[in-house]
Amino acid sequence: MSNSCTTPTSYVTTPDYLIASCHLITIISFPIHVIGLYIILFKTPKAMSSIKWYFVNLHGWIVLYDNTMGVLFIPYLLLPSLSGFPLGLLAHIVDEFYMVVSLLTFCAYMQLSILALFENRFYIICEFSWKVYWEKVRRPWIVAHYIYTVVVFIPMAYMLPDQEVAKEQVLKTFVPVIMMVLPLGYVPFSLMYNYYNQIFTNLGITMETMHGLFSTLTTIFIHQPYRKAFFGMLPKWARREVPSSVHPYQPNDSILTTQT
Repeated sequence: MSNSCTTPTSYVTTPDYLIASCHLITIISFPIHVIGLYIILFKTPKAMSSIKWYFVNLHGWIVLYDNTMGVLFIPYLLLPSLSGFPLGLLAHIVDEFYMVVSLLTFCAYMQLSILALFENRFYIICEFSWKVYWEKVRRPWIVAHYIYTVVVFIPMAYMLPDQEVAKEQVLKTFVPVIMMVLPLGYVPFSLMYNYYNQIFTNLGITMETMHGLFSTLTTIFIHQPYRKAFFGMLPKWARREVPSSVHPYQPNDSILTTQT
């Protein structure tokens, strides 16, 4: 298959663009992350106490992933060759392999935190015949996932594959999650068609660094207590009332306050 590429002539293709855009997003998102953490810690109502620390856990991994991607690492990828170099603060301090492992680990832990949150809701809200057995294994089941996420990377330090093998493994990994990681959906396309376009690559990385910002904003605005607390922190002229068509969040206390 012949190579297809777009000659990099735009500022968007340069490392300077990627650094500037990632830093700008971090400047905007970091205060939002701090506000989100404050609201979760101090404005979570008693009726939501059973999921408070699940939110804190998820929020923490989102912040770690975002700042690793957009500040400490900032990967400048050269697809489809599966090569590149870091532009972040740790570029000349930490070996690239450990930066990649850290980034993937934080991403995996972020996804596991979402899984733990849904498992908590499933266990509390749903009734099923084997619930008494699930209660005994649910915590070890979650812990095992976190341990496995770290252990699985250990052999990789001694089994770094060649380019062709690496492409196959990346494609196998991306196929199940391509719809979940839309900003990086260009990656498998580039690998499958051996297509190079640095504009798409850099824009994908830029969009990925915005993931945490939108996740935090979604957490704040989708839950009425958090939304109310957020608007309460604004000056009076900037506040607005929740439209009457939006029903206030009134959780079932007997469900949400169940011991987890």
